[in-house]
Amino acid sequence: MGESGVKLDQIGAWSRDKLDMLGQYLAAYVNILSTERGREYCSDFHYVDAFAGATEHIDKDSGEYIDGSPRVALKVQPQFFSYTFIEKNRNKVKKVLEPLEAEFPDRNINILYGDCNEKLLNDILPIFPPRKKKSKLGFIFLDPYGTNLEWDTVEAIGKAGVFDVFINLSVMVVTRQAPGTPPPADVHERVSRFMGGDEWFNICYRENPQLALPGFAAPAHVRARDGVADSLAKCYQEKLASCFHYVTPFKMMYSSKNSPIYALIFASQARTAMEKMRAIFNRK
Repeated sequence: MGESGVKLDQIGAWSRDKLDMLGQYLAAYVNILSTERGREYCSDFHYVDAFAGATEHIDKDSGEYIDGSPRVALKVQPQFFSYTFIEKNRNKVKKVLEPLEAEFPDRNINILYGDCNEKLLNDILPIFPPRKKKSKLGFIFLDPYGTNLEWDTVEAIGKAGVFDVFINLSVMVVTRQAPGTPPPADVHERVSRFMGGDEWFNICYRENPQLALPGFAAPAHVRARDGVADSLAKCYQEKLASCFHYVTPFKMMYSSKNSPIYALIFASQARTAMEKMRAIFNRK
């Protein structure tokens, strides 16, 4: 239990690495944009965390407290011009996020309560003008709970042309929604909104070869087993390339049992940004 009274998540090495890579990139981002050259094409730069309810965690191996993504961003120097934290759990807003305003009084912190898709589309994107010679730029961290980040939202972020995004794609969540037999229609639709289409179904399932046997009753599809996580990540990566100029190859993260959990993918409109994050991925 943290000081806020909210139970803290215990995280493993894969989550520590994710947060470390986030911190490394943010440090590079703000330092580059704060230079004289950076100020030539960037008027101001802003941080947005679309799933900001965890400001600290417990390392399940050492028992130490680990900064969550909001604290990682708030501690980066130089500062961002603003920090927007989105969270749909009202208890976390009150007990976890709002105290950050007193802890970091010199930071421009904005807290939005509600669904990330609605807040990003209606509150964040409209305040970023179209890209010009000297633009207002933003970095958005997308570390969704389950499948509640919709592809249409990500696509709109990409088409805005002024954001870098760091996405934690939970391939484990998708595979859990795809059991031995195809899921019901409502689950299928939810996963399709998350993945940006129905391609995930053909990755997770194959036509049942036993259908060819005369007089043999069998389901139309059977669960695929090999390479599913990598194929899901590659599918999402390719979709990102339709709305961002530069996308890193995904970096798959594994559990202590060597099972794929999620894929980290970074997308930007700038080659330098992509190359910087790719170098960070390669060091891990």
